[in-house]
Amino acid sequence: MLPILLCLFVPWGLFTVVLYARSFDMHYNNTWMVAAITFAAVAFVVCLALLMVDRVFIHKTTGFHEPSWLGFLFLTSLLAVVASFAIGEYNFQMNMQPYYDVAQLKTYLEVDPVSARGQALMDAGRIVFQEGSHLDVGRSMGFKHDDVYCVAPITAGSLEGQSTGLAQYDFWAIGKNCCDGSKGGDFHCNWSADRHARGGLRLLNEAERPYFRLAVQQAEAAFNIKALHPVFLYWMYNPLEETDSYESSGRRLFWSAVMGSFVAQSFFVFLAVFFISKLSHAS
Repeated sequence: MLPILLCLFVPWGLFTVVLYARSFDMHYNNTWMVAAITFAAVAFVVCLALLMVDRVFIHKTTGFHEPSWLGFLFLTSLLAVVASFAIGEYNFQMNMQPYYDVAQLKTYLEVDPVSARGQALMDAGRIVFQEGSHLDVGRSMGFKHDDVYCVAPITAGSLEGQSTGLAQYDFWAIGKNCCDGSKGGDFHCNWSADRHARGGLRLLNEAERPYFRLAVQQAEAAFNIKALHPVFLYWMYNPLEETDSYESSGRRLFWSAVMGSFVAQSFFVFLAVFFISKLSHAS
């Protein structure tokens, strides 16, 4: 029973530890610790490989009383480490890193896009505007550079397309390839068609920021408006729920992977027991 239990829980334990380290806040705040855990897991697998080579091919002795168990432990541990690394990186990049990036910034509620200034909200990660805030699609613009970087100012107080000019436009809804790049009237990014949407999630991709800034500069020239400290936002109904969904998705993926790994490892062990039993009876 000892080799069976080791072959069941050791690879699954490796998978769980590496997956957790690469998925959550340790990856965000202590990358050296994540690297150390990953290195330890890889080193363990390498030691299993060396042990298997030594016992089977050099000294021709058995491991765990059956040579097949040592090879099985090595192969499933290797698979567990590779799979946990890949799934953990995917989970971190797609779910948890966007959540941590926004969570470390501030959340502002009931912001008036008419009177508020972007300079005062440069630390914002999520903004919920006052009731009646909307996009001024009539002053939207797109800048083409391979993709089309689309922007539309956020305003309040009048119907879309009939907005009076503001002294300063500092809050802009953005999107890629969701406008034709022409002057005004064509902006269908994210929740732009929903009149109940009045929230924004901050753009955190620094590589894209200059292109959206160029789109705003084009809008300034085309519509004779000012945007001294533009804040770029993905327009949506509720940015708080959006970011919370990132965390929920990340944790759901983690637990699904952990349970799936245990089921898969149990199945592999069952097949190994069946196969080794057949070999024993045959001999």
